[in-house]
Amino acid sequence: MRFYHSIRFKINIIFVIALLGMAFMLLLSSGASSKREYHLARLQAPYIEALIMQGGDSKVSLQHKLRELDVTLIDEVQKEWVLARASEIRSHRRKEPRFRLYLLPDDEDAIYIQLKQSDRLVKILKHTFDPQDTFTVLLWIAILFLVLLYTTLMLSLKPLRHIYEELRRYARHQTDIDIRSKRKDEIALLSNTFQDAIDQNRSLVNARTLFMRNILHELNTPITKGRLMAAMSTQFGNELDAVFSSLEQYIKEMAEIEKMTSHQYRPTLDTYPIVEIIDHASDMLFLDTPVEHDVGSRHLRCDFTMMSIVFKNLIDNALKYGSTLHVFIEEDRLIFENEGEPLAHEISYYTQAFTRDTSSKNGFGLGLYIVDQILQQQELRLTYAYVSGRHRFMVSLV
Repeated sequence: MRFYHSIRFKINIIFVIALLGMAFMLLLSSGASSKREYHLARLQAPYIEALIMQGGDSKVSLQHKLRELDVTLIDEVQKEWVLARASEIRSHRRKEPRFRLYLLPDDEDAIYIQLKQSDRLVKILKHTFDPQDTFTVLLWIAILFLVLLYTTLMLSLKPLRHIYEELRRYARHQTDIDIRSKRKDEIALLSNTFQDAIDQNRSLVNARTLFMRNILHELNTPITKGRLMAAMSTQFGNELDAVFSSLEQYIKEMAEIEKMTSHQYRPTLDTYPIVEIIDHASDMLFLDTPVEHDVGSRHLRCDFTMMSIVFKNLIDNALKYGSTLHVFIEEDRLIFENEGEPLAHEISYYTQAFTRDTSSKNGFGLGLYIVDQILQQQELRLTYAYVSGRHRFMVSLV
């Protein structure tokens, strides 16, 4: 989403800057009309002055030459009428010009020049083809093109939002999605590539799930036969039954973990007494003595089955690689504390899959990895501290 909004933000900034620049150029263009007219008068006034001062063969000949330049000589009577109604355009040049420039409000197609040396007033028609007008038209065309380009870009980026929403839903729930597109642009190429990767990943997950479930199913058959044989045995019958019950429990646990790691498990959250979860975890380990704890009547909102696996693994690690396990609550944290040697690595090392110390005594295998994954799925957190020769594995309760 940030990527999508970032692209839109950059396009909007570029579009606004371009529009402001073109609007500024249009403003300068509209405000420069008086300068253009003055420049036109400054170029033509000396030549017109020279023609009038030189005169000609006749008055008719002079008017003919001026008419070729789109210039009309104003008589004295009309001169007074024009000067009484016209507005003067003053020059910003330091040097006083040799003419005065006037405009009539009701005659926008002409400018009036009063020549100082001859004191004559002439009317000059503006050229119908004005480069400045052409520039203004081109600016408007550029603005329309920019608006069209902006609209096209926004429409082409719209599928990105759909792709993002679908990919986020897939990442959270691993549901079936289809973001394949029939378009021919780069975004369609991106979405189709993502869909190919999702389809391939789905095939691998399905194959892995089928393989794991077949293994778990096949293991149930010899366990069932073994329990029947143990029931018929007069010697070591109870011990064998306990062993097969333990194996059966581990298979069920592996099935739950397989669902969780393949994102097919949805935790069923409810509030349970922590002491009940500890007792169930102890039963899963077939412990002869109860776990020492001081949790009072505190409750925890969690998935009972998966949290029992968390507690079982933490208790099992503490009993295998330490001594004097004690479970208690401190500052909204459930702490599993036991004596033992310091860990060789940071706790983040042991929460990765298939990581062990070189010494098998301090190895944690998949235990802490499973603990960390289950807690994350239930929006809880595992932390660790080593204080005064004692390990502290802490589970947040809120």
